[in-house]
Amino acid sequence: MNISSFVIAIIIGIASNIDNIGIGLSYGARKVHVPWRSALVIASTSLLAALIGGISGIFVSSFIGSVANFIGASILICLGVFIIAQALIQRKQEKQEEENLAKKIGVWELCIVAIAQSITDLIVGFGTGVSHINVFETAFSIGFFSFLFLIVPALISRKYLANWLGNSATIASGILLIAIGLHQF
Repeated sequence: MNISSFVIAIIIGIASNIDNIGIGLSYGARKVHVPWRSALVIASTSLLAALIGGISGIFVSSFIGSVANFIGASILICLGVFIIAQALIQRKQEKQEEENLAKKIGVWELCIVAIAQSITDLIVGFGTGVSHINVFETAFSIGFFSFLFLIVPALISRKYLANWLGNSATIASGILLIAIGLHQF
């Protein structure tokens, strides 16, 4: 295990899951219970999606050769820009959604969060595979931080933290992905 690939995997794990801090804080601030099993389902889905995306990226990169790094870096940069744009657009919608959410995380909500996270992680995994970043380290990092960033903020349950971070967590996630993509060039 190369230390720089391990650090990159950790950064990608954090960047692709930093929005989970907002989700966890949102639940905690509203005193919504997030069972560890629900967080484990979401984290496992994220890990699997990143692994599938990464293996697919490795497979595709074997056919496209030297262009693979460029494509992988471009995917990470585009994803980062998309995440930032999405965060800026959704600021107004968050207040309305918070008022409409139930006080207990249900099966449907669990599925929606898991699917939303796994789509992002599939793309991030693909980008890492094409860029020849260690796919297994990255997938496990994504799964670990997915779980950690859902459970810990929900347990903290302090409303001022949710107000303090707000949409900034999502924007920081996008910036980290852009930085990693630029580093790959």
